[in-house]
Amino acid sequence: MALTQRSRRRGGRGEKPFGFEISNFKPASLLRGLRVFSAPSALKILYDYLSRTLPYGRPFRLKSLYTERLVEPLPIDPLLPEIVASLRAAPNLVIEAPPGAGKTTRVPPALLDAGLCGEGEVWVLEPRRLAARLAARRVAEERGEALGESVGYQVRFEEVASPRTRVRFLTEGVLTRRLLSDKQLSNVGVVVLDEFHERHLQADLALALLRRLQRGARPDLRVVVMSATLAPEPLARYLGACPVLRSEGKRYEVEIE
Repeated sequence: MALTQRSRRRGGRGEKPFGFEISNFKPASLLRGLRVFSAPSALKILYDYLSRTLPYGRPFRLKSLYTERLVEPLPIDPLLPEIVASLRAAPNLVIEAPPGAGKTTRVPPALLDAGLCGEGEVWVLEPRRLAARLAARRVAEERGEALGESVGYQVRFEEVASPRTRVRFLTEGVLTRRLLSDKQLSNVGVVVLDEFHERHLQADLALALLRRLQRGARPDLRVVVMSATLAPEPLARYLGACPVLRSEGKRYEVEIE
């Protein structure tokens, strides 16, 4: 199977979008092609092509096979059902997990899929713009989507999102500015404060504003604080003696010869 790049052709109604063309398609080479072209845009072109041309089978299997290959098990995965159950019982939660456990990329979509945000969005606060961009891109890839569909991000002077976006990665400053115009965060169901152990002014202010909002106009708002190294007990007390869940990270054996 040959998957080749197609250039953009301009000219009013005849304009075609930049993408890929497929020639000499053979079913046996399908998975090999997926291993080479991992971009969600290339996957969508391939999926659309098979939907139109294959006379057999169900081409939706293509997307599921790709997603299964891309998503690898992470240490946080066994804890996800307990996280969801805890947030159904109480609005606040502290998660302690070391780097590499997968809390940034696995917890927000799990909350969305469990319906904990209702008709609203899951907001994930990141301490840096680069972290928000990369985390959003990774979650979108794991869900087999293009960035800006159900998963997007918003940082200063830049927003990649759509009306379908339900998981939004953003910096704490964006939250502060949003509270000035929408004091009740009307379209937000869950706010996740990621990497809270870095402890800077914007993160502390965001937590204080969210807690005040939760005690007042939005008692239904759910707040999740995730940290790798910070002692969770003071945070749990501040959030109304909320539960604390811990996850183990990956262990890599090192041998010295």
